[in-house]
Amino acid sequence: MKTRKIAYLGMLMALALVLSYVESLIPFAVGIPGVKLGLTNIVTVIMLYIAAPMETFLLCVFRAVLSGFMFGNAFSIIYSLAGCILSFIVMYLLKNRTDNSCGYSFVNLQRSVLYSGASCGRMHHGTCDWNSSFTGAFKNF
Repeated sequence: MKTRKIAYLGMLMALALVLSYVESLIPFAVGIPGVKLGLTNIVTVIMLYIAAPMETFLLCVFRAVLSGFMFGNAFSIIYSLAGCILSFIVMYLLKNRTDNSCGYSFVNLQRSVLYSGASCGRMHHGTCDWNSSFTGAFKNF
């Protein structure tokens, strides 16, 4: 791996962690546990379009683990990983559709819904209120 690429990925990881810290400082209470603004996921969506899929996936996983250790707890790591993995898989599949009918906004909307749904589903032991998932989906727009 070239030095420039390593520096670029490190810079994106640092940006994701800074946004995670900023997100932890913003008092955002909607009454639904686990719902966040999703500022750090902006880096994941942008990276999906400019980097290799494996690099994007690793950045997403490392960000979830590191931000959980720095700003959260073990449960936040589990919820973030569940949302990260599910939303990445669907984002990747939507982005690589053969007819290219899914634009950036649609992929971002689906990522928000799935991330919130996966986190909500983990928190309520398999039952999820999809209204809260759609509420979380529009936080990034």
